Amino acid sequence: MTELSKSVVPVEIRSEAWLGRWWLGAAGVRQDDTPQHDFYSCLKREVRNGSDHLLPKDWDVNRIRLELAYRSTKQLHDVVYRAIAASVRAGRPVRYEARNHYVQAQVDARTPDEIYLLIGACGVYDPKIVAVLLSAVPDVKADDWIPEPDSAHYGAKIEQGEVVYSTVITSDTLKAIIAKAIDLDD
Repeated sequence: MTELSKSVVPVEIRSEAWLGRWWLGAAGVRQDDTPQHDFYSCLKREVRNGSDHLLPKDWDVNRIRLELAYRSTKQLHDVVYRAIAASVRAGRPVRYEARNHYVQAQVDARTPDEIYLLIGACGVYDPKIVAVLLSAVPDVKADDWIPEPDSAHYGAKIEQGEVVYSTVITSDTLKAIIAKAIDLDD
């Protein structure tokens, strides 16, 4: 195992201290009694002229980017599920912190067939993050979200810099979201 220099570490993970800077370049089975089959004897011969081929390649960097994107998306979706479920329980807007931003959800169930959902985020200036937040709600297409310039009619207060979208969801969608939030707590 070797510690990677900063220039080798992908930009996306340099700030993720929990990932560390270690790279396991190769591993295998030790067979001291048969050097021709011993992984480490073979490796020693292989790296006589250099070991750069064992350092992370584009595939490795792309893989860690993909894993981090998946992890971030899942975390943001989980926050949305929890916020929506908590809003239903509380009967008011509920705010959660997520990656130095807040995500606010409000569910207004006037009738079982008219369930209004507002999702707001502040501190999120990347449209991709907003898209991830909105994509957490199942059965709602991107075109079904409406930007809210003023949600006073919902009883919510839009703060400066906050981005708020609303949509109508079905009771089945709401039940599915609440079930996901409950699963997160188990």
